[in-house]
Amino acid sequence: SLSNDSANIEFLNADKYEYIKILAELKAGENNLSPKIFNMGVNFNTLPELGTNYQAVSISNDSLKLGDTEKLNFYVYNAGASPADSLDVLVQAINQDNSKEKVFENVVPELGSGERKLFSVNYMPLSAGKKDFLINIDPANKINELYKDNNVYGVPFLVYTDSVTSVKSASITIAYNGNTLYDGDYVSPKPDITFKLDYGILYPYRDTTKLHFSLDGTPIYYEKMGPIVYDTNQRQVIYEYKPLLRDGVHVLTISGEGLTNGPNDLQRSFYVSSELKIMDLYNFPNPFNYSTYFTFNLTQIPDEFKIDIYTVAGRLVKVINVSPSQLRNNFNKIYWDGRDEDGNLLANGVYLYKIISKLSDKTYTDIQKLAIIR
Repeated sequence: SLSNDSANIEFLNADKYEYIKILAELKAGENNLSPKIFNMGVNFNTLPELGTNYQAVSISNDSLKLGDTEKLNFYVYNAGASPADSLDVLVQAINQDNSKEKVFENVVPELGSGERKLFSVNYMPLSAGKKDFLINIDPANKINELYKDNNVYGVPFLVYTDSVTSVKSASITIAYNGNTLYDGDYVSPKPDITFKLDYGILYPYRDTTKLHFSLDGTPIYYEKMGPIVYDTNQRQVIYEYKPLLRDGVHVLTISGEGLTNGPNDLQRSFYVSSELKIMDLYNFPNPFNYSTYFTFNLTQIPDEFKIDIYTVAGRLVKVINVSPSQLRNNFNKIYWDGRDEDGNLLANGVYLYKIISKLSDKTYTDIQKLAIIR
């Protein structure tokens, strides 16, 4: 039943009742004029959209001595249009043997739309070795969201001791074009890969027999690498490797005595694609009210990249040009303020956005929908 020309239907479960049929009885008004329905609509709020990322997370030390305290700071954002009630935030420490230790848990009564909350966690490790902070937002999955893939984030750090074992040990990190290389990442056929060795005081860092590199099971000899940089002040060694790779899956393996990354070696499995691909394209939040982010993964860095936004009738209303220097292999995020070429906010409705990227003489496109609701 209507009250002031409206009815509250929030008691309906949209997962169960996906469609609404309205049965109306219309009566003639004064002078027997036939009634007319001019418009009908449903007002609704979109879901919360919780998340955090590398820009919102920091730790006090990448490595610390056993007995010292590590400090973790991170923000949790709600980028959706609805508040999130009774939000549970859990932080665990993942040890080298994959055992877990609960470090912090907090329930936030409400995180409003567009709000963020800062969490600060102090943690004193009980054992040495390679560890990770695992931040889990809404771990019991009680809050209905559009996306859940940005609710979990991990931060690695190293805990060392003053024992003889520690001063004779070392840890390795692998980077591609300056970014940490993770399993499943895409790299170019001619990548610039660096290995950074952080070593203890007594570690034989100049002994080339103590450390072994291999690609797909084939040894990588030191003469195939670039100049080795020794930084004795920071106790670091930087190895540079620029191979020529074929398309497909590749595995880098580093093994040696005293490595703390694992029992014997460190491995990274990654992909190479000479073809530019745009994967996992979506914008969030969607629908949105005033701003959104276009997110996607790239296998290659294109020569040209832009996002064209159209009305459903095909009229171009906004062009977002993105410089190749702003892009990276794998995950990318492009901000848009919901305004057209003249700087005006676009009206409510459904729009199309088209990703156009060029590499050499080939053009790659993808089209998706977005909605604006205020």
